Amino acid sequence: MAKIAEAATRVSITAKQLEHIRNPASWERAVELWGDAKTLHDMLAYGHQHLHDRTPEKGWLQEYRQPVPGHGVRQHDSAQVLKQAGREVVTNTTEYKAGGVTIAKGQEQLAKERALLSSGTTRDVSEYIVRAARPPAVEVMREARKLEKEFPGRFKVIELSESEFRRYLDAGRPIAHAKAVERLGHLIEKVRSAPELQVAPRALERFAEEIEKAKERGAPIGLEVLVGSRLELANLVEVDKQITRERDKIAREGAQLRLKESQIVERVQAQQREDRQRALLDRLATVDREIVVSAVSTARDMVPVKMLGRQPDPPGLDPTAAAIHRSMTESARVIVRKEVEARQRDALARLELPSEVHRAVAEVVLARQLDHPDKVVTVDRVVEAEGVVRAREEREQRQAREVEAREARERENRERMARLVADHNRQLERVALEQGKARGVDRMEDLHRERSSQELAQALQLDPDRLVERGIDAQVVDALAHTPVRTDESGRAFVVELGDRTCYVDRESREVALAKQIRSVESGRDLGQTHSEQMIARGKVAPGVALSREERERKQEALERQRELVRERTPEQGKSRSRENPGRDIGRGIDRGR
Repeated sequence: MAKIAEAATRVSITAKQLEHIRNPASWERAVELWGDAKTLHDMLAYGHQHLHDRTPEKGWLQEYRQPVPGHGVRQHDSAQVLKQAGREVVTNTTEYKAGGVTIAKGQEQLAKERALLSSGTTRDVSEYIVRAARPPAVEVMREARKLEKEFPGRFKVIELSESEFRRYLDAGRPIAHAKAVERLGHLIEKVRSAPELQVAPRALERFAEEIEKAKERGAPIGLEVLVGSRLELANLVEVDKQITRERDKIAREGAQLRLKESQIVERVQAQQREDRQRALLDRLATVDREIVVSAVSTARDMVPVKMLGRQPDPPGLDPTAAAIHRSMTESARVIVRKEVEARQRDALARLELPSEVHRAVAEVVLARQLDHPDKVVTVDRVVEAEGVVRAREEREQRQAREVEAREARERENRERMARLVADHNRQLERVALEQGKARGVDRMEDLHRERSSQELAQALQLDPDRLVERGIDAQVVDALAHTPVRTDESGRAFVVELGDRTCYVDRESREVALAKQIRSVESGRDLGQTHSEQMIARGKVAPGVALSREERERKQEALERQRELVRERTPEQGKSRSRENPGRDIGRGIDRGR
């Protein structure tokens, strides 16, 4: 911010422009306000050459310096140089003007162009490409137009529209970025070769060598030493990260880069720091795996219990007795296995490990090695266990995200439902007051009308908590009540578009009934009719909201199966017993009729 304020004071820009710099709407706008026309110029030049296939293979060179008799040297932005009869011939040249240029410099460049064209040193065409929206000064453009008239067909002023200009910028941006990285690469390489940044890599490499040598001697490094060394190595990796960041910053500031160049170098440095950190952590993972191997081996040594092997059936047993023997043996094996597993887990819990991740991996390895007590624990088994733990963590994180998303949806639905119901109930009160007004004809009728309107309004009032508990989607209800909807091909469901999702809502669902009530009340319809319709709708059951036509049909089929089961389990009601036996109880009925 201090640099921004200093630059603003130096170029006397307005407060509004300063705010644009702090929060640029686009990178190009920030470049223009900062006055870094060179970067914009390079992007235009690289993009124009790329899209027109002006490659070195075809003789096109960047920033080519051409001698001009009596005028020194003319440096072209790009020039096509061909070799003929053993000498270089400049056939075409291009000058790019992405923004402003001083009057003196612009006129000097054009004077040199006139000399080159007059002498034939530039053999064919000299292009002068300008941005129409921001051309050079009037004096410079006047001189360029004059040259165009003096050398028709050989000096061309090409004005780019904004769409053309942006197309060339888009094409040239990645090329300019790559060129800047290539040009400033020495800053990055110099930082990476500093002696301080060799400490952590060498320490990790040497300790890994010590681990292998100890294995070869048959005396692996103990768990306590591994854990202590791992802590020191992790500290070295963290220090390496901090030193690298500080040295990168010092290198950028010392190079006195332009704004965009500094941004480019900073991005490259950040990516390289990330790659470096990942490589160091991969080396540290070698130590982590050795810690797990040592921990599992120690826990197994602390619980020297042999597993029961599968015993053959004693001779002379009949098939039934043999089956009983095998069942008892297997039960004993299961009991012993559980006991050993519990004791080994307890032993592992008493060991000091760097993190809970190490412990989780070790527990997986222990459980997998339980059926193979004679096999040595290897690093390969640890790598497999890491995959198991990683998959479990990802699954737990995914479940946590799903729970969080569901809670967010439920919270949003509850808040939306509260607003929707509050608006509806207020409207309902207004309609009840309007429909319950006295008409002055019959006082008793007026009292009855007022009481009836209030009772109907009370019956039609909605409770947002109960609606949410029933799983009603407030957004769907709002859309059905206040936006046009269409029906699907079957005509039995409404199709509701809700931003990024499409819902199929059954015509007899609670959502549709609720939306009808809201529309009726908002239109001022008679509350008695609205109440009657709602009472009819409450007797119907529909699958509600689905995210696809197929899902709605599946819900409908499941609902039909549920109805069928209810009908089968519920005895038929209301059937006259006289239909089953017409002669039965006729007399009794006649007697009652009397």
